[in-house]
Amino acid sequence: MECLICGSKAIVENKNNFVEKYNCPFCGVYYMEKSFKGQMENFGLLYGENGLKKIRKIMENYTKENRIVFTNNFNNPYISISNAIYLEFEDLANAANILINNINSQEKY
Repeated sequence: MECLICGSKAIVENKNNFVEKYNCPFCGVYYMEKSFKGQMENFGLLYGENGLKKIRKIMENYTKENRIVFTNNFNNPYISISNAIYLEFEDLANAANILINNINSQEKY
Protein backbone atom coordinates (compact mmCIF):
# COMPACT_ATOMS: atom_id res chain seq x y z
CA MET A 1 0.00 0.00 0.00
CA GLU A 2 1.02 3.62 -0.14
CA CYS A 3 1.52 6.37 2.38
CA LEU A 4 -1.45 8.73 2.39
CA ILE A 5 0.84 11.66 3.03
CA CYS A 6 3.68 11.37 0.50
CA GLY A 7 2.47 8.55 -1.77
CA SER A 8 5.55 6.37 -1.22
CA LYS A 9 5.30 2.66 -0.58
CA ALA A 10 4.41 2.05 3.08
CA ILE A 11 3.63 -0.85 5.34
CA VAL A 12 -0.01 -0.61 6.45
CA GLU A 13 -1.36 -2.64 9.32
CA ASN A 14 -4.96 -2.78 10.58
CA LYS A 15 -4.84 -2.07 14.32
CA ASN A 16 -8.60 -2.59 14.74
CA ASN A 17 -11.73 -2.18 12.63
CA PHE A 18 -11.34 1.59 12.62
CA VAL A 19 -7.60 2.39 12.62
CA GLU A 20 -4.68 1.70 10.31
CA LYS A 21 -1.01 2.04 11.25
CA TYR A 22 1.25 3.40 8.51
CA ASN A 23 5.01 2.93 8.46
CA CYS A 24 6.54 5.10 5.74
CA PRO A 25 10.30 5.44 5.19
CA PHE A 26 9.86 9.20 4.62
CA CYS A 27 6.97 10.19 6.91
CA GLY A 28 7.59 7.76 9.76
CA VAL A 29 4.96 5.88 11.75
CA TYR A 30 1.49 7.31 12.13
CA TYR A 31 -2.02 6.06 12.84
CA MET A 32 -5.10 7.05 10.89
CA GLU A 33 -8.74 6.41 11.62
CA LYS A 34 -10.69 5.30 8.57
CA SER A 35 -13.17 8.11 9.18
CA PHE A 36 -10.29 10.63 8.99
CA LYS A 37 -9.24 9.05 5.70
CA GLY A 38 -12.80 9.63 4.45
CA GLN A 39 -12.56 13.27 5.50
CA MET A 40 -9.37 13.61 3.44
CA GLU A 41 -11.07 12.07 0.40
CA ASN A 42 -14.08 14.38 0.71
CA PHE A 43 -11.82 17.39 1.20
CA GLY A 44 -9.97 16.46 -2.00
CA LEU A 45 -13.25 16.39 -3.91
CA LEU A 46 -14.16 19.87 -2.69
CA TYR A 47 -10.76 21.60 -2.63
CA GLY A 48 -8.82 19.69 -5.28
CA GLU A 49 -5.24 18.51 -5.39
CA ASN A 50 -3.80 21.90 -4.39
CA GLY A 51 -5.79 21.86 -1.16
CA LEU A 52 -4.71 18.30 -0.45
CA LYS A 53 -1.05 19.20 -1.05
CA LYS A 54 -1.27 21.84 1.66
CA ILE A 55 -2.88 19.39 4.10
CA ARG A 56 -0.35 16.66 3.31
CA LYS A 57 2.56 19.06 3.90
CA ILE A 58 1.21 19.88 7.37
CA MET A 59 0.71 16.16 8.06
CA GLU A 60 4.27 15.41 6.96
CA ASN A 61 5.67 18.09 9.25
CA TYR A 62 3.84 16.58 12.22
CA THR A 63 4.70 12.93 11.50
CA LYS A 64 8.42 13.55 11.04
CA GLU A 65 8.76 14.94 14.55
CA ASN A 66 6.02 13.20 16.57
CA ARG A 67 3.94 10.09 17.08
CA ILE A 68 0.61 11.09 15.51
CA VAL A 69 -2.92 9.74 15.52
CA PHE A 70 -5.14 11.31 12.87
CA THR A 71 -8.59 11.05 14.38
CA ASN A 72 -12.15 12.10 13.70
CA ASN A 73 -12.62 13.12 17.35
CA PHE A 74 -9.64 13.60 19.68
CA ASN A 75 -11.98 13.38 22.70
CA ASN A 76 -13.08 9.89 21.68
CA PRO A 77 -10.43 8.23 19.47
CA TYR A 78 -10.66 4.61 18.33
CA ILE A 79 -7.13 3.85 19.55
CA SER A 80 -4.98 4.87 22.48
CA ILE A 81 -1.27 5.37 21.75
CA SER A 82 0.98 6.55 24.57
CA ASN A 83 2.81 9.84 24.00
CA ALA A 84 0.92 10.49 20.77
CA ILE A 85 -0.50 13.75 19.51
CA TYR A 86 -4.10 13.42 18.34
CA LEU A 87 -5.05 15.63 15.41
CA GLU A 88 -8.40 16.18 13.76
CA PHE A 89 -8.75 17.20 10.13
CA GLU A 90 -9.84 20.68 11.20
CA ASP A 91 -6.52 21.11 13.06
CA LEU A 92 -4.65 20.52 9.80
CA ALA A 93 -6.92 22.80 7.79
CA ASN A 94 -6.45 25.56 10.35
CA ALA A 95 -2.66 25.12 10.23
CA ALA A 96 -2.83 25.38 6.42
CA ASN A 97 -5.06 28.49 6.66
CA ILE A 98 -7.90 26.72 4.85
CA LEU A 99 -11.40 27.62 5.97
CA ILE A 100 -13.74 24.63 5.82
CA ASN A 101 -17.39 25.48 5.41
CA ASN A 102 -19.20 22.78 7.38
CA ILE A 103 -22.61 22.47 5.70
CA ASN A 104 -23.51 19.66 8.11
CA SER A 105 -23.24 21.94 11.12
CA GLN A 106 -25.95 21.66 13.76
CA GLU A 107 -26.17 25.44 14.05
CA LYS A 108 -29.49 27.04 13.16
CA TYR A 109 -29.54 30.32 11.29
